[in-house]
Amino acid sequence: MTRALIKASALSVALATGLTAAGQTASAHHKVPDFSERLAFISGKIERGRQSGRITFLEGRKLARMIRATLALRSDLASDGHLSRHDRRVLNRELTRVNAAVNSERSDRRRRLRVLPRVGR
Repeated sequence: MTRALIKASALSVALATGLTAAGQTASAHHKVPDFSERLAFISGKIERGRQSGRITFLEGRKLARMIRATLALRSDLASDGHLSRHDRRVLNRELTRVNAAVNSERSDRRRRLRVLPRVGR
């Protein structure tokens, strides 16, 4: 790439990310996904793993139980209508644990044979 093209690309990226005239970003921190966004992402990973055969039917059911338990925990913690900082940390740790379990199941050697139909939803 030529130097002018690199400068033009950098300028367009800078404008797209919302840099102000002073050279500071409009938001100093990146947006941290909230509980429902993370849960949707993890659920999508499970479904994609089930469709590709990297997660078996039984593994998918186990992971779905973990998600339901996490949702129940959130419901219990928010029973007073408010999630404290400690509650959010507990939920964050639980989502991290569920995500690690999904990654573990996706990378283990158990696979659905391609000739077999996908079972379940």
